[in-house]
Amino acid sequence: MCNVSKGNYIAGQWTQGVGHEFKSLSPSNNDIIWKGSHATANEINAAVVAARDAFNVWSKLELEQRSAYLHAFVEVLKTNKTTLANCISSEIGKPQWEASTEVDGMIGKLEPTKDAYEKRSKDTSLQLANGISRTHFRPHGVVLVLGPYNFPGHMPNGHIMPALLAGNTVVYKPSEHAPAVAEQIMEYWIEAGLPAGVINLLQGDGAVGQQICQHHDINAIFFTGSRHVGESIRNLAPVDKNLALEMGGNNPLIVWDASDIDAAVLATIQSAFITSGQRCSAARRLIVPSNNFGRSFLNRLVSYTSRIHVGKPDETPQPYMGPVRL
Repeated sequence: MCNVSKGNYIAGQWTQGVGHEFKSLSPSNNDIIWKGSHATANEINAAVVAARDAFNVWSKLELEQRSAYLHAFVEVLKTNKTTLANCISSEIGKPQWEASTEVDGMIGKLEPTKDAYEKRSKDTSLQLANGISRTHFRPHGVVLVLGPYNFPGHMPNGHIMPALLAGNTVVYKPSEHAPAVAEQIMEYWIEAGLPAGVINLLQGDGAVGQQICQHHDINAIFFTGSRHVGESIRNLAPVDKNLALEMGGNNPLIVWDASDIDAAVLATIQSAFITSGQRCSAARRLIVPSNNFGRSFLNRLVSYTSRIHVGKPDETPQPYMGPVRL
């Protein structure tokens, strides 16, 4: 159990939502992990206003100052790695070993984020025959981050860290299937000393997300999730919004005359069944040649697949696959 249920985090304060109640249930045993309320229009507006007010200060900090807050957050993550991994495991159903690798991904995000920012955001100046050409980068403003359920820590973190480093402020709406994980992560940002309003957390379902997308003072929307929802966001958002939509696919895996059949089988199993197959990168189709190699490969694949341990995420020994989040 995550043992958290504080509601929305707006302008540096936890506030219980006043919308309709909803619950997050463990896919493993239907225990209640989190119980709260959907954010309302007033709370949505308050979160956006708080982010806009904070932007006026946050965006003017030196890069090193913003970076220091991210470093502090990573140190809090390291201290609380087991706690957060257990929260992800209980709310999403991932085996604990996999939830732990997700937190590792969050911890490891900072350095490549800094490297990418430094490479892509340097001011440049070019002397021309009739003057000087200058390129200068600036933050978008208030960024809406919409998180998925299958990677409730790593994927939103992959949007939030770069946004903050570049000087943006954030309104974060997690999946309604992972409110407890989002709340836990928000606690870590608070512990890291992040100023009030720089990140604001709003809980709720897709209808809440739609309302935020249409808010006039949101400058950019970062989303990871299904194609259907991504297209909905594109249609909802006003044309002046910057959109970054990472959507799922239908990935084929081609195995053709592999020299090491066992290695190919294990790679196929990992692609198709890790995270119970609930990854945008998971193989949805398998293509093999119609010959002796293809038949041998399929026989080996069926044999290996039959040995996959499916179970509750906290079992000992730990399973390879946990329950599917529907």
